[in-house]
Amino acid sequence: MEGFTPGQVKVLPPEVFEEMRPDQFKNLDSKAMEGFTPGQVKVLPPEVFEEMHPDQFKNLDSKAVKGFKPGQVKVLPPEVFEKMHPDQFKNLDSKAVGVFSSEQLAEIPPKVIGKMNPDQFETLPLAALGGFQPVQVKKMKTDLFRGMAPQAFAEINPDAFAGFSPNKFNALLRSWYQSLNQTNLDLLDLSFSRR
Repeated sequence: MEGFTPGQVKVLPPEVFEEMRPDQFKNLDSKAMEGFTPGQVKVLPPEVFEEMHPDQFKNLDSKAVKGFKPGQVKVLPPEVFEKMHPDQFKNLDSKAVGVFSSEQLAEIPPKVIGKMNPDQFETLPLAALGGFQPVQVKKMKTDLFRGMAPQAFAEINPDAFAGFSPNKFNALLRSWYQSLNQTNLDLLDLSFSRR
């Protein structure tokens, strides 16, 4: 597959990629990745993504990222994420974000994490939250933390707390307070009155 140009890749019908082997994909010129379409990415067997290298990912057209399925994202080597750019992340489906590992999340550049939308944040698996780095947390929008559950907060990498600002902590506290319903407040009141 070496020598393919973006233009040549772009005109190939998606079904051509259904049987692509990992050894072919590994040798695909990184520049050719610019020609991939969402339909072509969608049909690639997950095992080919195990062979993806960072320069291939970097050159993948941002619209083509819309074709990623969770099973494909799950097997991507963590180091490919260090080359991700904001437009790619913006186009990544929330279901695909929902299979991130902590190792993958840790490699995403802070400027990219700063573009995370609420749907993507909410679908992150609890185990992935351990991958957050201080510089990533610092770049994240404060409103992402408004709906964070206490059990999710407990999973965040301890080092990442260096990236929390007072505004982010206040957003969390407001969210947790708003999630208390009257029944919870009554139970809380009863437990204090029994003391």
